[in-house]
Parts: sequence; C-alpha cells; structure tokens
Amino acid sequence: MRAPPTHLPGLDGLRGVAALIVVVSHSSNFGLLPAAFGRGFGQIGVAIFFVLSGFLMGYLYAHKPPNRAAILRYLQSRAARVLPLYFIALTLAGLLVLGFGLPLFDIPDLRALLLGAGLIHAPDIFWSIPVEVQFYLVFALVWLALGRGWGVAAFALVIAALAIGAWLLPQARYVLPKWGMFFVAGTLAAMAYRRWVPALQSRLWHLGAWLTLPALIWVLPGVRRAMGQTPGAPYADPATMLWVGAVFFCALLSLGPYRALAHPALRWLGAVSFSLYLLHLPLVVVTAHLYRQGHAPAPLLFAGLLVASLCTAFASLHLIERPAQRAVLRRAGHPRTPR
Repeated sequence: MRAPPTHLPGLDGLRGVAALIVVVSHSSNFGLLPAAFGRGFGQIGVAIFFVLSGFLMGYLYAHKPPNRAAILRYLQSRAARVLPLYFIALTLAGLLVLGFGLPLFDIPDLRALLLGAGLIHAPDIFWSIPVEVQFYLVFALVWLALGRGWGVAAFALVIAALAIGAWLLPQARYVLPKWGMFFVAGTLAAMAYRRWVPALQSRLWHLGAWLTLPALIWVLPGVRRAMGQTPGAPYADPATMLWVGAVFFCALLSLGPYRALAHPALRWLGAVSFSLYLLHLPLVVVTAHLYRQGHAPAPLLFAGLLVASLCTAFASLHLIERPAQRAVLRRAGHPRTPR
C-alpha cells in the first residue's frame, strides 16, 4: 500500500470553487445573476468549506499523538489561520454599519457584533467562522479520545451531541449542531483515506464524476423552487448532502472533470478563498447599487465585481492574512508558518 500524499492540490481548487459559489449566490440575491443561483446556493458552498475543513483536521492531525504540546500548536495554528482577518473584517463591518450607517452588511445592533467577536454567533457573511472555530475545539477533544483508543465512542458522542443540539435549537440555522455533520463527514473521510489510499480509476467512477455536474441543476434551491418544490436548508436536505459528498469524493480522487481542480489557476483561487469569502459582500452591494442606477448591464457589472473581488482577496492575502498569521505564530513560538 502506497503512502498517502502529503498534499492534495485538487482540494485547493475545490476550496476556491466553494468561495466562488458564495460570490455567485450573493450576486444572484442582489439581482446581478439569474435567481436560480441565489437563496441557498451560497450555503452549499459553505457546506463544501466545512467538509474540507473537517477533512483537513483529520488528515493533518488525527494520526498524530495528541500530547499537550501538539494540541496547543494545533489550536494556535488554527487561530492564526482564521481569526486575524475575521476580527479585522468584523470590526470594519461594524464601523461601516453602526458607526457610519452604511448598509453594506446585515448587522442589526452592537449585541450581534459582540456575539460575533466572542465567536458565539456572528451576523451576515461572518456566521460560518464561529461555527468553524467551535468545531476546532470539538476536534481537539476527539483527537484526545483517538489517542486513548476511544475513536468510535468519541465520534458517536459527537454525533449524538450534534443531534441533541439541533433538536434543542429548532429555529437556529447558523449554529454548529446544524452544520456539524459536514465537519464530521470530512474528518471520517480523512481517517479512512489515510488508512486506504484508493486507486479508483475505472471508467464507471469517472462517468459518475461527470454526472455530478448536471446534477447541480437538480440540487440548486432556486431551480427547485421554480419547479414548485420547497428545498430545505442544506444541513437538512438529503439531495444537497448527497451532492456535496459526491463532489468532495470526486475532488479527493481527481475523478473525471475534477482533475481540473488541480490547475494552478484554481489552486490560486483556493489560496485567496478565505479573503474572497469574507470581503466580497460590500463589493456586491455597491455593484448592485450601480446596476439599479442603470450605469451598466448586469453581466458587465458582475465581471467587474469578480475582478475587483479577486484583486481585493489577493491584496488581503499578502497584506493581512499571511503577515498576521506569521506574527501570531512567531509570538506563539512557531519557527515558521505551516503550509
């Protein structure tokens, strides 16, 4: 059995595509693209993010001994990766909305902002970050249990806790109990992948990978609403969960068209995906205002929006994300920023 690879470039590309899905969905919600791509499509992109995050945790850490130093390094690395840009973007959003009255984000009041800063529950585009950070803490406990040989029991307890939490919070949509199964699925996939590196290259698997592309039409919430259906939230919709799982599987094994995810352009998109996700919404709002004022047709404005969003994300990656990450890790005693 050959050893698992140290890096999976196709997943970098998938991360970039997930961020692009969110941009497309928000653009659709504001009238820049057809309505079929809005109202729920962006959450499918976030679900892909969550599966990728769970896979990354399992792939990088689950096979290592979970001593105190290792867990501390893990938590520091995760915090350095997501929190600096998150806090900067959340603070700027609060200033724009609550300080200057610019309706670029849906932040109702100072309390919502403080809950976001406390990583309890964040408003608008920021909602996924507290959910992800909370999973990092859950994974640390699972990792400890794995080190003691309690893997099956640990996952059973996590799944049960998520189910109970979802039952106790029926009206809450953007909380870990509702989305946690995507993380758990990614972590379990990573553990299986490390033990069994598959070589599924039959034509049947590749044909199935191609079929996931037209299947997206069936999964799109906007299309299903147009057909008279009422799609549920992605965390409770079997069709969405099945499609997200199939796409991740195909990307992981580079099946059929998913080989293209390893292309340098898509891997670059994956590198800027976090900044693209957090920073694109104000540009969407401004572009939609220009469209309503009749300054240019929607396709042209969307093209400009995409270019502006990518340039902003690229600048953020090199001026904020990576410098902040290096600074946090240096202060924590890490010799260098991990890949």
